[in-house]
Amino acid sequence: TNASLAPKVLPLFRLVQLTGKLRISKLHRICHCLVELYLSTLIESRRTDGEKEKLLNLVELTLRDLCGQKTGVQVVLRFMLEAAINSNYAAYLCSQGGEVSALKRTRIKQNSKLFEENFKFGCMPVQPLGSSTVFHAGVIGEGKRPEQEAHPVGEEERVLLRQRLTGTIFRLCESTISKDEGCKKLCLILVELISPDIMYNGIPWPEDDFIKVTMERDLSITQLIWKHPLIWNLLELLALHKPALSYGSVLIRAIVSVCITHWQSSVCGRIQDYPLQLDITRKVVTLMGSAQFIPQQLAILPQILHILDPSQLHCILVDIWNYMKVNVPGPDIFQVCQTTGLVYRDFGPYENYKPYCDRLRMVMVGRIEEVSQLFKVCYVDGIKSSSHQHHVGSVNGNSEPVLGDTSGPQRANQSAEVIQLE
Repeated sequence: TNASLAPKVLPLFRLVQLTGKLRISKLHRICHCLVELYLSTLIESRRTDGEKEKLLNLVELTLRDLCGQKTGVQVVLRFMLEAAINSNYAAYLCSQGGEVSALKRTRIKQNSKLFEENFKFGCMPVQPLGSSTVFHAGVIGEGKRPEQEAHPVGEEERVLLRQRLTGTIFRLCESTISKDEGCKKLCLILVELISPDIMYNGIPWPEDDFIKVTMERDLSITQLIWKHPLIWNLLELLALHKPALSYGSVLIRAIVSVCITHWQSSVCGRIQDYPLQLDITRKVVTLMGSAQFIPQQLAILPQILHILDPSQLHCILVDIWNYMKVNVPGPDIFQVCQTTGLVYRDFGPYENYKPYCDRLRMVMVGRIEEVSQLFKVCYVDGIKSSSHQHHVGSVNGNSEPVLGDTSGPQRANQSAEVIQLE
């Protein structure tokens, strides 16, 4: 493909418009070329900002037209995600330089044999061998590691590139007939690309003892997501488009299992000594709160991490796992408010999930002077609100909140909000 012709060809392509169905081979080829053009233009520095913006908009509009074709959105999203994770473009989007699978440092392989290496000492040893005879021991592994290359762009620019690509991917999802269907397909493609195993990728959560069976896969998933902040961005947006993230339950389950195993085996008394695992734990629990996988009383965990030690954090994560095991995060747990159209989850009265919150509540009671306001909002006002909502629904003969009740859909995303402490 000739990128210099794109500004002239794409307007003609959109002017003709696609009136019929394309053959899958032609659709595959066109989408591949357009995604390649989009990403190459996104990281290109030779064009001016105006020219780059115009070309990116043209490519995006063309891709949105192609998403109207049968299987078009799947092909486009797959190309986008594969290029962002497993190609040379990943260097412009990732945050951990030199550790992306596409940029694995290939060490110089030694082709010479050990027999030939011994000749480098000048001559082969002869009999009888004395006490000072030296043999070459060979090369351990694949030799000396090459020097780590610098990132092609700075961190701020990588953040801007990730935001631009994330917005494009979600606009492509919205270009389909159903926005929810587009987000669902995006989540399923993420699972297929990230999970290295075709088994145990379902929505239900197993017993916590099952963690040891999938630990290798869970470590692979967690490492890949951590290396690619773009995936975090996509998961965070999917969490807001309920119930899309339910189809990516295996990704959340993998990260939580790694966190549980880490804090269980931690021998340090302070969780601050593990900033990486602490950040991953904070992100995944926040993500579960945004998606309303867990109730508000458990979703506040990221805001009180500073008062916990590793053993307490491990036990609370096990409680969250047990809650998810009993309350499967399937798409059928959400409902749509008839008046506002907002998708939300009704957790029911606090008594339904009280056993999973008791440990966290007792830890907060022990440090009540530090988290008093947060405790009041979640474990006093929140419990009253859920009990009142359940009572009103029972009186009206349904579980949907009545108009004027601020404890229903208007507060459906409260578990995702960070409560500011004064």
